[in-house]
Amino acid sequence: MKQFNLLILPFSVLFLIGCNNSSNEPLVEEDLEEKESYNVDWLTGLWMNSDQDGTLFEEWTKENDSTFMGKSYYINLEDTLFVENIRLTINADSLYYESIKHDTMQKNKLFKGLLVANNSFKIENPQHGFPKNIIYNQLNDTLMMIEISGVIDGQKETQPYNMVKINPIHE
Repeated sequence: MKQFNLLILPFSVLFLIGCNNSSNEPLVEEDLEEKESYNVDWLTGLWMNSDQDGTLFEEWTKENDSTFMGKSYYINLEDTLFVENIRLTINADSLYYESIKHDTMQKNKLFKGLLVANNSFKIENPQHGFPKNIIYNQLNDTLMMIEISGVIDGQKETQPYNMVKINPIHE
């Protein structure tokens, strides 16, 4: 019986090693955990929100795999009250949202963000008063919610915008 146990022990060890690594190649970290790749292509297109005061537009185009260019503008009747050019850059699971100023007297505003899911991302700049946080959340193919929050005159303020896609991109 002692000889039988001595024979089984080495074979058991070899069997367990073989089950844990079926190939002769060493395991690497990427084999252990599949990395999720985020995609914000849904953002591309022309989005709109209208109310009694005017219409807010956001236009987004995809420049390359990691950069999206946007333009946000607010129109009341025939007057453009606000224009902002935006660059969204994705780097792994982080992103950067930059408000690009064409006036050399003003600095660009940089927000660091986080991709929460394929249909949502949040950006923030704690040093900025308003907006301090911006959340983009795709609700479906033609509807997204943008929530802008921060501090105005010492008071916390949140402004939600239901944006409707007015020119869905057909592939």
